[in-house]
Amino acid sequence: MDLFWPLWRYILEFGAVLAVAGILRMVGTWISRRAQNRARNWPYVYGTVEHAEPKMIGDGRTAHWIGELAFSYSVDGAYYSGFCHLPASGEDQAWNSVRGWKDRKVIVH
Repeated sequence: MDLFWPLWRYILEFGAVLAVAGILRMVGTWISRRAQNRARNWPYVYGTVEHAEPKMIGDGRTAHWIGELAFSYSVDGAYYSGFCHLPASGEDQAWNSVRGWKDRKVIVH
């Protein structure tokens, strides 16, 4: 038994780490679902895409292309704006991702 005890100890420790990781994942999933359920009741408003163009962000090795949508909307007479970034693997895909978005109506939730 003494010959295998270190092995069993490592197996038990690994099992404990897996159990903790599983519990943390379940808690994270629960928090995410709770937030999604709460967001369902949030009001929404229609906005307009004002600007839609590809954009390179980052520097050097971290530089990459995205499609950037700039939108605006108003609530109770107050004007708001925001951005949405669409991931792209290159410049051509970034152009394709923003094509047709300018002046489109969108739902802001």
